[in-house]
Amino acid sequence: MAEDNRIDKLEQQLNRIEGLLNKNIDNSNSTPTARVQQPTPPKKEIKQVLNNVKKEVKKERSYRLSNNFGTEMITPIMLIGVMIGIIVGIPFINLLFFILLPLAGILAIKYLQIESDHRIIVGFKKAIVTTLVLGFVAAIISSIVQLSLQVFLAGPTSDFFSSMLSGMDQSTFNILMTFFGFDRAFELIPMLARVLLKLIIFPIFAMVGGLIGSKFLR
Repeated sequence: MAEDNRIDKLEQQLNRIEGLLNKNIDNSNSTPTARVQQPTPPKKEIKQVLNNVKKEVKKERSYRLSNNFGTEMITPIMLIGVMIGIIVGIPFINLLFFILLPLAGILAIKYLQIESDHRIIVGFKKAIVTTLVLGFVAAIISSIVQLSLQVFLAGPTSDFFSSMLSGMDQSTFNILMTFFGFDRAFELIPMLARVLLKLIIFPIFAMVGGLIGSKFLR
């Protein structure tokens, strides 16, 4: 109801502008005597009405973008989160999470603009909500992917690097394999710590990309 009232107000102001412009046209085509009888509305009044309309349009745009996050946007944003989660769940590539997640956040903002046929500017609030959802989904998916790869590849990969890095201290080697997600021992506490760390870090980096996209993709 409130949104309809704002739209009605904008239409009334636009009609007023049209009436003022029509008066200008009629007066310009009339005789000098008619001009005296129907004085031209001052340009200042016309400019004031135009400025009011521009302010209302800007306010309406800001309201729609900043406060509305439609549920229809959850599925595509989650799909982007799933894709980036699969990528950053792959060992070695996961070291580039600080680059890939902001890029995913920017991609999400660009998608929202494409979905609206570039008629909108994504506000900061909507960008934050969108990219936080993306980051949480990416954290969960990447943890699942990393655990799955660890089950099947931890043994062969650990043996391969063990032969290559035979001179490395065993404790250092174990830490290195754990860091890359190839540790043989499936210890619950380190696994939960990795998941918790991702649930904190991934949304933050995705949100940074979202804010960058909201600021510069105009």
